[in-house]
Amino acid sequence: MQYKIICSKNLPTSEGLINEISKVTYDELTLSARSAEEVRFSYEKGWHYLCFDSKNGELIGWIEIFQLSKDWWGLFSLYVYPKYRNQKLGLELLGKALEATKNFKVYGATSNSSLKELLIKYGCSKVKFVGLPINLIWGLITKRYGGINRFIAARSLTNTDFEFFIRD
Repeated sequence: MQYKIICSKNLPTSEGLINEISKVTYDELTLSARSAEEVRFSYEKGWHYLCFDSKNGELIGWIEIFQLSKDWWGLFSLYVYPKYRNQKLGLELLGKALEATKNFKVYGATSNSSLKELLIKYGCSKVKFVGLPINLIWGLITKRYGGINRFIAARSLTNTDFEFFIRD
């Protein structure tokens, strides 16, 4: 299969794409549910690396990266559609995101066991939430979630397998 990975900062905002990503976040239990408004905000303020099928232009997957503070970037919502899995596309998307943030500290959180292994393979360390730096938590609250209420709501939906990772 041939595909191309494009950074969203090089693309205009597409409501169809935003709505598709939002729908998947509600349908896929391993992702945090995100309204179209929240996806649009992160699409415009952060970056998404989007993977498309070269033949039909269909969205295959994505990863979101978002600047949380001067020093910290966050990795969010790595997703590959089921019919495209087991082709190392997630690995490539994660690699693009980590390359783009190579000069910064990086935060990620997931309940996906395969992604946990990849984050460790790429030099991230597992940490407890209470061990996260305060400026990182503040960036999550103010920049990623847009306020304490949305942050608390997102944390309350977190399942028990959820783990936090940093690369500093």
